[in-house]
Amino acid sequence: MYIATSVAEDEEMKERVKLHRMRRPDTWRTFEGYKELKRAVGDEKTIF
Repeated sequence: MYIATSVAEDEEMKERVKLHRMRRPDTWRTFEGYKELKRAVGDEKTIF
């Protein structure tokens, strides 16, 4: 699970986020948000 928490408030950050999205493998589960992070991991099971 990849959790992206940045907020793109200016053009430079928007470009950085765009590049990060393009680099992420399609196989990654991704949550993008900076609030309510429990939604990202709330249903995840430990795989260790």
